[in-house]
Amino acid sequence: MPVIQEYYSPTNSESKGQEIQAVSFEEWVDKLEASGNEPNVDVSKNPALKLLEFFQGMRLGGASARLDMKGTSERSASMRALKPVNGEWMKMWLDQWKF
Repeated sequence: MPVIQEYYSPTNSESKGQEIQAVSFEEWVDKLEASGNEPNVDVSKNPALKLLEFFQGMRLGGASARLDMKGTSERSASMRALKPVNGEWMKMWLDQWKF
């Protein structure tokens, strides 16, 4: 989150001048729902709307993801060699995604 906040900081020359604040998952889903109710909503500018029902289910506890990679790592040398996502990668993705 700190990398994303710095990337969008109004003092960052690469920023679009937006300031990003951390919110709870529940608040984020509420805001996503509200954005989908706006007139002439453009899903290409807010692609998370395509997964709104999934996120709503997660908020209600109806969807879950198993994040344990132990079995995968045991079977895959490539997976064992992967490093955690870091700030450099996140900045690169933000540059590529152009959000």
